[in-house]
Amino acid sequence: MILKSLTQDELDMRMKSLAQKERDLLHEVLFTIKEIDSRKIYLDIGFGSLFDYLVSGVGYSEGSAQRRIDAARLIRDIPQMAEKIQNGELTLNQISLIQKASREVYKKHSYKVSFEQKWELIQTLGHKNHAETQLEVAAFFDLPVIHSERRKTQADESVRIELTLSKEGYAKVKQAQELLTHVMPHQDLSQFLEYLAEKVIKQKTFSSALKKKQVAMTPPPPWR
Repeated sequence: MILKSLTQDELDMRMKSLAQKERDLLHEVLFTIKEIDSRKIYLDIGFGSLFDYLVSGVGYSEGSAQRRIDAARLIRDIPQMAEKIQNGELTLNQISLIQKASREVYKKHSYKVSFEQKWELIQTLGHKNHAETQLEVAAFFDLPVIHSERRKTQADESVRIELTLSKEGYAKVKQAQELLTHVMPHQDLSQFLEYLAEKVIKQKTFSSALKKKQVAMTPPPPWR
């Protein structure tokens, strides 16, 4: 098929159809992982864990493998969740945040989050973005917001970074930017970070060079 020959409406319909097929395929992948996990097939074919199998045996990245394991195991416990993934209401990233928070609750309080509690939370997350989900999950479990960072190298080799700051941390950044308005009046965050990085590099480089110079000028101890 020559995509250039398609109209705007045809391309729109095609994209939506492909997205649904992708979700349908993910649905099948998760149920397959669930079955492999329940039968521990990965052990019979030489892998020590399901995670190792998905990374080294199948070829997923570590993050992709863990998100799929989290989703497959939650589907095992909450089967009705699968439909929400298939229709696009819930994402793997959202499920991963729930599972991470559940593990954190157990680690801190030795309390195992019930399937009913997870299902209650899941029903509040439909179509929410990453930041909204972080806040919802943190509030539900009474945990601090998980500060995550995501990086993506773009075609021109620039790097797109998405991160989460606490309210207090963001206030400090804004205050620092205001103190440097005479240098950067537009308060562009990327320029601000680059400016700070250059300052640190120059300071540390000068400090290191000064120490080397001092060492070179220090006379050797007299012989005894």
